Amino acid sequence: MVMPDSFVQGSGAAPDFYVVGLQEMVDLEVIGSIICAKDKERMVQWESIVGSGLKKRTGQVYGCLLRKVMFGCFVMLFVRQDNFKYISNMHSVKTQTGTKGLTANKGSTAIRFNFHDTSFMFMNCHLTSGQKKIKERISDLDHNLEETLNYFVN
Repeated sequence: MVMPDSFVQGSGAAPDFYVVGLQEMVDLEVIGSIICAKDKERMVQWESIVGSGLKKRTGQVYGCLLRKVMFGCFVMLFVRQDNFKYISNMHSVKTQTGTKGLTANKGSTAIRFNFHDTSFMFMNCHLTSGQKKIKERISDLDHNLEETLNYFVN
């Protein structure tokens, strides 16, 4: 996990929270495989890896308070333990765009929450591949954003 030197233990205040988005996790046998057959199992393992990395790097304990998974695309909210009480209104959603919205191989995962009195939303998009498919990628992004905002507003 790469983090700015200003967040190294003892050199400054650790951030209140981190949002981590991952896509297309690959077989990591070279460095010790953490890949399982199911996304939720993978997410639990990644939560552990990220949480341990944050503690090692910042000297603070972070907990994963919110997460959303969709076929290899997920997003996680890690909050510094002393800030748990300031997180509220947590919601998550996934939007599928693969094969005309019928499969979850493309799409997005999103989370929204309040920290104190400020509302945050983060979306991790897995778009159609290919640099020449710009129209499809923009269309996927528009669809993901519209569906996500509709879910969070309603």
